[in-house]
Amino acid sequence: VVANQRSILGAKTLSLTGSGGSIIDVNASTVNNQITSGVSTGVAVDALTGTRDLIKWGNGVLYIRGNNTAYTGNVIVEQGVLSATSAGALASAASVTVRRYGVFELFAAGVNTTPTYEAGSIERWSVEGARSGAINLGAATLQVAADQFTTNATVTLNRGSIEGFLRTDD
Repeated sequence: VVANQRSILGAKTLSLTGSGGSIIDVNASTVNNQITSGVSTGVAVDALTGTRDLIKWGNGVLYIRGNNTAYTGNVIVEQGVLSATSAGALASAASVTVRRYGVFELFAAGVNTTPTYEAGSIERWSVEGARSGAINLGAATLQVAADQFTTNATVTLNRGSIEGFLRTDD
């Protein structure tokens, strides 16, 4: 990865079938573990299907696009960023859990997916209107990476924090 550039591999459909979990390990070999450096290196998936759990590992970004009503498994973000680039990216997922060192990035307005956040995890708003209504982040951090002039949301934190986030790859 060269400074201020993106390196992203695109894929059509990721089908997760069978039992157990499917580990998606997206790694980038740069400093700062990619979690907060603002550099995008990763994999973009146009669609998800199936029932098998998706477990996101690695310090890179997994971009989930499209309205994925055919995916009903659990999503667990262990490390790095899982970026929802459409409001329905994880619309039918059974559950979404963001663990310490994990980031759930909202790159679309109107995302209604409500993850469970563990202490040390992050929700990132990268577009205006990413959320509306009441959001409980618990001990997670809210990173705001875009102006929120028209956003109407109530954020509840319990030992969590709110901070700005500046992308460096734009």
